[in-house]
Amino acid sequence: MSKGFSSERVITMAYDDIVRAEENPFPGQLFNEPDGEDVYAGCQLDYTGEAVTAATFTAVLTGNGTAGGRVLNSTKDDNLFLFYVDHGAPGFIEFPDDGVMHANEFQTILKQMHSQHMFNKMVIYIEACESGSMLEDLPTDLDIYGVTAVGTDTPSLGTYCGVEAAVNGTNLNSCLGDLFAVMWMKYIADGDGSATMQDFFSTVFENVADYAALHYGREENHQYGDLSIAALKTVDFFYPAESVTALRRKPPNFKLPKSAFSAPRLEMDRLTHMYSEASAMPTYRGKRHAAEMRKVSKRLQSLTAQQELTQDLYWSLVERALPDSDDLQERVWKQKLGAKNPSCEIAGHEALVKACKGNVDVSSSFALQFHQVLVNLCARKELGWASEPSKAVDAARAVCAIPTSQATLLI
Repeated sequence: MSKGFSSERVITMAYDDIVRAEENPFPGQLFNEPDGEDVYAGCQLDYTGEAVTAATFTAVLTGNGTAGGRVLNSTKDDNLFLFYVDHGAPGFIEFPDDGVMHANEFQTILKQMHSQHMFNKMVIYIEACESGSMLEDLPTDLDIYGVTAVGTDTPSLGTYCGVEAAVNGTNLNSCLGDLFAVMWMKYIADGDGSATMQDFFSTVFENVADYAALHYGREENHQYGDLSIAALKTVDFFYPAESVTALRRKPPNFKLPKSAFSAPRLEMDRLTHMYSEASAMPTYRGKRHAAEMRKVSKRLQSLTAQQELTQDLYWSLVERALPDSDDLQERVWKQKLGAKNPSCEIAGHEALVKACKGNVDVSSSFALQFHQVLVNLCARKELGWASEPSKAVDAARAVCAIPTSQATLLI
């Protein structure tokens, strides 16, 4: 490979549902930029579908054969690069089976890897909402340097969406990239390996922050852990030594994104765009197109109703926990406390996922932004949820049992 490592040195986990999705206009292909190349061809996926879980992720990182496939067998002489991209919330990252991994659990895994001498230096990049919460307080003596798309309380931004998401004139009706990932991958594609990791971080930080300010609002990348690693070269982590001379070739053309959207609103933006396209000049398009318009309209209405139920659910949780004070309810709804009570936070979230299944999708990107409310409730000492997570579980089950018609709408 001219710019990357051979597949023998890469372990990949991906749910792998896109190339076969009914809505994919290019079956068997995958694109991550407008008019780009198929990035699925030749891609070796080690874990797909139901195998992509937090347990498998843990086994792969710790070299545990229970993963059922390839795992890390690195040594103290190896440098590692880990890239995670998916949904996140304050204090955890999510996996396709709706399972989650809390920051405490993740950092425990990293400490185990360090104690087992599984690397020389390790670099972690995380693209997810509130991703900074996964590496906040990462010890500086683990030889690990982490970079996240955002801090502890900010959603990540998607890009190449809407009219931009087109390949050869065909719109994919999706988002093809995330702003942070697009910018850091461009830096590596353009580079020759001589820049430091700090130069890398600073350039991407400025590009992301400036672009987000122009097109949406705010996104700032963060760095954690052993910042001395930032003095090393990018070639130490991103380019195999045998390919450095090939890096001086002309880099591929890069299309600057035209917009950026907060991850929790991406599905609404996607369906809104699809409906706008389907409803344009219906009298010119005939009966078949009218059916498509109705189909998208129903999906949009269903999504709107689901998002309203999601908000109602978490507001009901606040009212149940703090029934006697409107002021406290408002405060808990708006606070941005750190995710410091993992037992309560994970137990409460998992209870909501299980008890509300079939009614409210608590694992959607839109819903995960409300996990902050549960974090805030777990932090309230008078509730005692942190010391007795079963109380959070009971409250979650209770609000999920409330008929949706009785849920309180927050205005």
